[in-house]
Amino acid sequence: MIKKKITLVLISGIIAITFLILGSTELKKKIQNLNHQWEEINQSVFIKLELLENFYRDFGYTGFIHSFKNFLLRKDLLYLVNAQKKLSSSLASLHRLKNLNVSQSELNAIESIEKVAHQYQLNLYKLNLIIRQTPDLNITDVDKILRVRDEPATIALEKLQKSFKQINKKQKDILNDEIQTSIQYLNLLFYLLLPIIILVMTGYIGYMLKLDKSFNEIKAIFLSSPSALIISDDKGRILNQNDNAVKLLGYSPQQFSSMAIEDLIEKKQFQSHIVNSVQIIKNKILDVVKSETEQNVVEHSSFEDEFQVKASNNALIPVKIHLTSYLSGDKPRVIFSLMDLRKKKKLEVLSQTDALTQIKNRGYLNKRLSDEFSRAQRYERNLALILLDIDFFKQVNDQHGHASGDKVLIHISRILETRVRSSDTVGRFGGEEFLIICPETDKDSAIELAENIRKCTASIECANGIKITLSLGVSLFEPKSNKHLTIEDLLKHTDDALYFAKNNGRNQVSYNESV
Repeated sequence: MIKKKITLVLISGIIAITFLILGSTELKKKIQNLNHQWEEINQSVFIKLELLENFYRDFGYTGFIHSFKNFLLRKDLLYLVNAQKKLSSSLASLHRLKNLNVSQSELNAIESIEKVAHQYQLNLYKLNLIIRQTPDLNITDVDKILRVRDEPATIALEKLQKSFKQINKKQKDILNDEIQTSIQYLNLLFYLLLPIIILVMTGYIGYMLKLDKSFNEIKAIFLSSPSALIISDDKGRILNQNDNAVKLLGYSPQQFSSMAIEDLIEKKQFQSHIVNSVQIIKNKILDVVKSETEQNVVEHSSFEDEFQVKASNNALIPVKIHLTSYLSGDKPRVIFSLMDLRKKKKLEVLSQTDALTQIKNRGYLNKRLSDEFSRAQRYERNLALILLDIDFFKQVNDQHGHASGDKVLIHISRILETRVRSSDTVGRFGGEEFLIICPETDKDSAIELAENIRKCTASIECANGIKITLSLGVSLFEPKSNKHLTIEDLLKHTDDALYFAKNNGRNQVSYNESV
């Protein structure tokens, strides 16, 4: 009778362990499947954002709009043809985007953008026919023929960008909920079968083996994680680190063992907001962990920020840090996950730099101008703009080749960099146009700077003995006299001044008095 009971208990224990193993296996498969879904979602969002960026590039100031502006300046039909090609390319990107898995609201936004782009295409076609019949159309007539009300497309584009960026977070939350549900299911299964497992040694052994396996997996994840991981106690003393932490910071494991988190922070940074993150770790995160210890509750809290850490060679490395606190037994611990941001920072710099001239590009100039204009309005300070254009640049390309034209652009960029003040911002505004943003500058100083650049350029030769001149337009925002002026107004006034300089003989500086 006893033997039968023991056999029954053993069989029950084995069945319980089997259910646990099967449940764990299914959970692992499900988590792997969820991770695969997450990767597919990320790839889908990346493709959508890339197509949206292609549309913006082909349609914006480096594509259709840029070519059309050059057509207005030079009245060369080649630029009109190029504008048509860029517009067709942007529509192709929209068409590909429509065929992806998008929501109804996203599809509506795409169709709204597409409608405006199609209207531009239709107007461009009409313009092409009219120009061939009436080649002496003035700029105003051309603008009226092409003009389209594109505010709905602008709003739709912003909504679309926001939607694509938010989808990652929503999908991630959904997948996390599914993972938590699976974990809760496994916990329920475990606690239902726990009394049976306790009755048999096999259950105990199985549990210990499972625990040992889990520990080894966690240890393997810690050591092989692509992030640099550091574990500290509640005093900030470093207890452990993985190989990537050693590679990132250059300290040996022995050096780490005698260090604290504060040792990774450069002393000059201690008064900065970035370094205060370390104090937040102590005062906030670890306080939470201590309260958990007092309540005997095993939970975790987290914190995320960006700052710089000091490597063994005293180099400061920008990182994104994610902190997670947990309990090891009854002792609070903090995991510091460091993600190297050097490549990201380098990409940010490249995204703001013109590839040819290595000065700021139009995207950066637009952002900088917006910031400086807001600051000028807020503090009632002057803001001057200088827009310059290389005279007869097309002839340089036609007579000497585009390679020489590129050298001329680089040459002008170097002149501008050496002539502007450290507080000024200079960049390539498009084609052969350059923009200089001059904060807190009066009319005379702005004109003097523009004239200085003009004279310097005219007095020296560029590559292959090429001599060039510049036409420069200057305008000024003075809050006390024209506080209702907008950025668009200021840019237009500067552009008008440049046109005046070019139409009145070139190689001169023109100031727009109408601002």
